[in-house]
Amino acid sequence: MSPVGTIIAAQTVVKDQREEGKPGVALTTFDVTSLVVGAVVGADIYVVASLGAGLLGPAMLVAWVITGVMAGFIALSFAQCVAIVPRAGGPYAYGREAFGYFPGFLLGWALYLAELVAISVFPVAFVRYLRFFVSDISWWEDALAKVVFVAFLTATNYLGTRTAGRINDALAIAKLGPLFLLILLGVILSVVSPSTVSSNLEPFVPLGWGGLGGAIVLAFWAYAGFELAVLPAGEIANARRALPLAMAWGMAIVTVFYVAVNATVVMAMPWSTLTESPAPLATAMEAIVTSLYLPGASIGAGIMAAGAILSISGADESATLGSSRLCYAMAADGYFPRFFASLDPKRGTPYVALIFQAGFALAASLVGSLNGLIGVSVFFLALVYIGTSLAAMRLVALTPEGRLRFSGSRLVHLIALASSVYILLQTELATLLLGVLALAAGVLVYLWFAPKTEVAALKRQILSTQYLLAAVERALMVAPAHAMQHIRQLFQRNYSPRP
Repeated sequence: MSPVGTIIAAQTVVKDQREEGKPGVALTTFDVTSLVVGAVVGADIYVVASLGAGLLGPAMLVAWVITGVMAGFIALSFAQCVAIVPRAGGPYAYGREAFGYFPGFLLGWALYLAELVAISVFPVAFVRYLRFFVSDISWWEDALAKVVFVAFLTATNYLGTRTAGRINDALAIAKLGPLFLLILLGVILSVVSPSTVSSNLEPFVPLGWGGLGGAIVLAFWAYAGFELAVLPAGEIANARRALPLAMAWGMAIVTVFYVAVNATVVMAMPWSTLTESPAPLATAMEAIVTSLYLPGASIGAGIMAAGAILSISGADESATLGSSRLCYAMAADGYFPRFFASLDPKRGTPYVALIFQAGFALAASLVGSLNGLIGVSVFFLALVYIGTSLAAMRLVALTPEGRLRFSGSRLVHLIALASSVYILLQTELATLLLGVLALAAGVLVYLWFAPKTEVAALKRQILSTQYLLAAVERALMVAPAHAMQHIRQLFQRNYSPRP
């Protein structure tokens, strides 16, 4: 998942530009397509790659394709919403504009819960790949590793955007390289030893299709993040045509990439062996190198595991920043306790929100399983996507002149809505009950705190231009240099720092 804080930040910049009447930098369809790919692809593929093998076996590949199509339609609904409501808050703002303050708050509440649970996933994934290097980890060593992981990333965010950005830059170097190497070796394996590939893919559906829904839930978590690329809608040349095309092409590229990674993994080893590995991508790399009779199988696997650890750390650093900003934004709007909008006087970071979410993430990672935490996060995401799909239809009805080509169709939003509802219905009963209780708590929070006056001075400070640029650069680390140059120009040429 990409940081929701960047979504809020970049949308604020677009809003400010329109209000101030300043000229923008024209982004092409290619630029926006690259931003889609950069926003979606990240550490998530290391976390959930082939987790569904225990549900479907090699047929997990079908779940990745189906989920990619579903995510594509939902992405088009986001494109339509941001074209009409290009302001801070993402789904929080769409819901308010389409249905009023309370529905908007509930979407913001669900989004915050999704992000809060999401950052709890990464400490668990971190320890799973750590076990590749140190297999015999006791329960207290497991807990200590999670404590150190959460504390380190929280500290980097507390020290400020510049420090966090530099650390994340270093971590992002290993984001995709090992994955491309894995795919390349998988292609070579399929050519050199087709019998090995064939034996690992048969039977293709050893467990039947009963686990398809659960597999889609796991895969969907990796596709989240496409919301980020719709942010510079006001800076896109011929946006009515380019924006939906870029979303469609971008999600298609992501789907092909994800399927290629997972196809390589299931071709490398029997699915039953895959389900027992705490670090499936590293194990797959080792199996492929061994099958090709190449030297350094353990070294290749170690590189993959190290890449996973670094990428997971970078993803959680960005997610930590994002969720703390959403918490801050809702506190600044008066819907959370005012102290969540407190900033460190020297560093300008929302330290109360950071400390709170660090404690939550640590507690959840200690008691929750990887599959369980992902399921809870996807449940809340599904609620957000349902609200966004409904908001898209409502906004088009209220503002027909804002309708985009291709993504303004009611059929597109109905498919997005049906996809989101389907994902929601795959939720396990325990997760459903937990989600309902969390939403009920949100209603109580709203009734207790709303309405409040926005903390305007604090909001201006935390939404400073330097902070926004750093956040966007980290989230779009894998975007091509051409697209990143446009984003830099958008910030540096047209905006001056706010006091």
